[in-house]
Amino acid sequence: MNGRPAIESLTLALSRHFGPLRQISSDSVAWHSATYSGQRHKIGFTVDESACLSARLNSLADLDIPLRRGFVGSIAVVERSISDAGVVVQIEALTLDA
Repeated sequence: MNGRPAIESLTLALSRHFGPLRQISSDSVAWHSATYSGQRHKIGFTVDESACLSARLNSLADLDIPLRRGFVGSIAVVERSISDAGVVVQIEALTLDA
């Protein structure tokens, strides 16, 4: 699986979960183990602060993210900071090929 469709699916799911994303950056690299192949993704974005943002960040691992071919093996918030533009969030995810 090419990393681009997975990134697009992840970004769409994140925007549905957090609301409009701004200043989106992403990177993907191939990943392989003895039994699986996939991609590791880093996604950065800015969102508006909201009363439920912390709860949404904490529930990210439970989010069901459909992919055309494959599935999300893991996803986590690795960094969160406040800026003048909003809340800057860094996500790391592993997608596995089906």
